[in-house]
Amino acid sequence: MRRPMVAITWGRDLVRRSANPGENALKYQDLLVRAGMTPVLITPGVSTSVLSRVDGLLVPGGPDIAPRIYGQESTDELGDVDPELDQLELDAVRSGHARQMPMLGICRGQQLINVALGGTLHQHISHPQWGDDPAQAAHGVQILPGTHLHRLLGVGTARVNSGHHQAIHSVAPDFVACAHSTDGWVEAIEAQSLRAMAVQWHPEEMPDAPTTHRLMDGFRQWMS
Repeated sequence: MRRPMVAITWGRDLVRRSANPGENALKYQDLLVRAGMTPVLITPGVSTSVLSRVDGLLVPGGPDIAPRIYGQESTDELGDVDPELDQLELDAVRSGHARQMPMLGICRGQQLINVALGGTLHQHISHPQWGDDPAQAAHGVQILPGTHLHRLLGVGTARVNSGHHQAIHSVAPDFVACAHSTDGWVEAIEAQSLRAMAVQWHPEEMPDAPTTHRLMDGFRQWMS
């Protein structure tokens, strides 16, 4: 059986980004390979027409998203931004959305998909952060009954490894929040009719976890 090909968006400065264990390109590629998919990195300067040759799109973790994109001024808490990467991912998500291409967002990827399709963000929140081990759970999440994510994961609560300081404020049209952290922030969104979902945590850091297997299996099945 043919392995689905999935584009992964990635910034030019791979060395700087790979210094953060949660943003290592090889881990995202391995995540797809383990689930029976073939990864293809796309970087700024590559036309999003390449999406016509792949079956899905994965938007991974990374730096903060420029607030101007969702109609806000920058605050002092804003971290590093990468305008080239922002534009690549905005174009890729909007192109994928127009094609109804299966999409999966992880951490920044969740925020980027939300912003690209009309949602907004909180620029900075107080929230439990991961420590030295990015595979270590930082807090709990509650998964809403009846959602696609709930059916995929087969659990109503989970412990997850997220370390974000930004979070979804308003959810993009056509999407719904399908999981919240125990302190109230949106931890996952989905639009099943569009075959798109995103999580705020980092499954690539826990590739052997049952919830990771189920999440990635669900993503691959959208491309069957």
